[in-house]
Amino acid sequence: MTYYPDLSNYTFLKDTIPADVTALNIGWLDENHHFQRGDVEDSFIRDLFLLSKEHVTARTRGYHACPFCRRAGIQEYPISASYGGETVLLGSAEVRVLGSKRTWLIAPDLVLHYVQVHGYRPPEAFVLAVERGQLAGGSYVR
Repeated sequence: MTYYPDLSNYTFLKDTIPADVTALNIGWLDENHHFQRGDVEDSFIRDLFLLSKEHVTARTRGYHACPFCRRAGIQEYPISASYGGETVLLGSAEVRVLGSKRTWLIAPDLVLHYVQVHGYRPPEAFVLAVERGQLAGGSYVR
């Protein structure tokens, strides 16, 4: 998967973004770049799991592997994540949330794995947007 710094302009599937929207990258990590680590609330993980399970967009063919697991010799493929007794496969889509009126925050669905397993702490704007539950494009998760 390609690395993009957090809060940099999203360019991966640019034609899927409305012209009047600013889209920003969140959680496009790789093993060659430092990333913010830290604890997150369980409610954030719950909400991010729900997004990853029921509200992914930009689904692609095939799955991306986790670069950190691969480097450690762990060969789980595709990557899965569990919460509350449910499991979801990750690595083939994006989660998109509304950061502000005309700003979308877009992360690969692997962001859930990065948070749960590798201690990634997304920018606060993403954490708050996920907890608000407002999807990019206008609908609410709850």
